[in-house]
Amino acid sequence: MGDWVPEGVVTREGGGITVGKRMRFALESVPMLPKSRIVSALAIGLGLALVAWGVLFPRIVPTDARLPLSLKQTTMTLVDQHATQRIPNDGTTYTGPMTKQYHAELLPPVDQEVATARIGVSLMRGEHGPEGAIQASDLDRLVEATVWTYTFKRTTGMNTSPVKFVNMPATGAIDVDFSGYWVKFPLDAKQTSYEVFDATLRRTAPAVYKDSQERNGRTIYHYQQKIDPTNTADLYSTFFTTIKLPIKPAPPADKPQDIEAYLFHSGVRDYYVDQISGMIVDMSENIIDYYGDRNGGKLADAHLFAGKMSNEQSAAMLAQAAQLSDGHIMRIITWVVLGLGVVITFAGIMGAFGVGRRQDEYAEDLEEV
Repeated sequence: MGDWVPEGVVTREGGGITVGKRMRFALESVPMLPKSRIVSALAIGLGLALVAWGVLFPRIVPTDARLPLSLKQTTMTLVDQHATQRIPNDGTTYTGPMTKQYHAELLPPVDQEVATARIGVSLMRGEHGPEGAIQASDLDRLVEATVWTYTFKRTTGMNTSPVKFVNMPATGAIDVDFSGYWVKFPLDAKQTSYEVFDATLRRTAPAVYKDSQERNGRTIYHYQQKIDPTNTADLYSTFFTTIKLPIKPAPPADKPQDIEAYLFHSGVRDYYVDQISGMIVDMSENIIDYYGDRNGGKLADAHLFAGKMSNEQSAAMLAQAAQLSDGHIMRIITWVVLGLGVVITFAGIMGAFGVGRRQDEYAEDLEEV
């Protein structure tokens, strides 16, 4: 910074003697920001942070009722005390209690948008508890077991891949194309119809909205899937879709004759779906499968099953779905934070650029500093 040199003062400069005159060097200083601008800058930073939170938070942390990855209730057990089943091995007919299970597991790959489900469908003679998948002790009662794997969207439930099918005991995997739903319905389910996969048809059939009901404060939509008698041998070929059945001989024949019989699948399946999450909380089905001739005439029963879930298992499924919210409260909070951030940012910009401030006020601020 420069120095004052009063009149008459002798100074040495450049090796000589100089009589000083009254002089003043210019102040060399860095101007400091006024307090109002500092506050404005802080306001802009805070506002932008709130805006960023409001925009990015819903993208990073899902706030809707998409399918969770840590479900505990993943098995639906249906029991019919008076079912009928043709035993494939020996052609005999069993009548009595039967249990059908749909057991689902979520597997990698999985992310915020999609998940991979493995669904085991098993049919057993006798009753079986709802605790989970079949055990080794159940194998002697096992009639049929299949495993299905596919990828679907966690929000809509719509499949994003074919379903890979394996029959038990282990056989080669088969890819089955379909477009629809199975593990879950869309979140925010609508009063409409959805194409839902049927394991026997190996394709979808419409599940039509029937009515709405309240269960423990949750809105439950009832969808009904009706399947008319369909010749499965026209859809795919296995050892069970086409068989030989003996028929009574017409006189004067003296021994039975075999006739080719085809597996016809039909029935009614009722889904009860939590409207917010799209999760299935209850299900029943009345399946009528029989072997018939090419024209559909019935020759023998194949599988008669009118099963439903227990009240206890349905209540557990509903309690699990009730933990999911449609996210409207979090969306309101997000919009409030976003709006507040915009307002604070705008106010900070106005203050930083001195909107409405006079030039002489800025000069006075400098002198005060």
